[in-house]
Amino acid sequence: MSDISVVMCVFNGASSLKRSMESLLSQEGVEFEIIVVNDGSTDSTKQLLEDYAQHYRQVKVFEQENAGLTRSLIRACANAKGRYIARQDCGDSSLPERLLKQFELLESEPELLMVSCATRFIDEKGTYLYSISQTSEELNVDLLGSNESSLRAPSHHGSVMFRRDAYEKVGGYRLPFYVAQDLDLWSRFIEIGSCASIREELYETQWNPGSIRHLKRKQQLIATRAILQSRKSRMEGKTETGILKALDRSLNRKKLSLVPLALQASRYHYFIGSILANRDSEAAIDHYSVGH
Repeated sequence: MSDISVVMCVFNGASSLKRSMESLLSQEGVEFEIIVVNDGSTDSTKQLLEDYAQHYRQVKVFEQENAGLTRSLIRACANAKGRYIARQDCGDSSLPERLLKQFELLESEPELLMVSCATRFIDEKGTYLYSISQTSEELNVDLLGSNESSLRAPSHHGSVMFRRDAYEKVGGYRLPFYVAQDLDLWSRFIEIGSCASIREELYETQWNPGSIRHLKRKQQLIATRAILQSRKSRMEGKTETGILKALDRSLNRKKLSLVPLALQASRYHYFIGSILANRDSEAAIDHYSVGH
């Protein structure tokens, strides 16, 4: 049995898959497997994953028709054999010693259910944008937030490692949350234990024009409200069934409208330019010029 199961879900990620896989395969000091669900990719993702699986015994690939991130995560976690589950998003990188340091913290403190780390954000050219870091105290307070603005997740979904038995105990990822599925899970973790955050940057994520953070803000707000309502029902000993059904109906009505690729790119470059404006004016101007 591996110490850790790293779970990753991929949809048409051929252009960035190698960066993620190599960052994981270079991790040292722990026994781990990499569970990858190929969620109906139509590019060369399948061939790339087959090649990794042939050359590395710890890589296990599951193929399926496109079903979305939440269903893919549920399947990946169901096939995880490790005592701990670590998340990884395709295109992102686990920096050196990420798995070892999170593993050692969970091993040394049995009361911890989940550990995150600081996340470094870059643009599609690799330019540093900003970092998000929390203390353990800040993370626990954020996960106990009582409204949409105070309830906050760790630095990134991909930055976490958690106990598999705790995941199973709280019911895992839930299908009605096809967005904010991570925050829903963490909000149930914090009800039965505590979480921690390593201040060191151990995870790197790349902004790109199609990032979910740009495209699903309305849906995420709806899901966050449902998370808060569900928590209240659990505290009162009531069922969450009605809330989850209402969430499913609401998200179906708010299905993601197709944003033209040119508009996605324009919004992305303006956003990145605004981040860089006070630190790297030349890089900011480059983004503004491309965005226009």
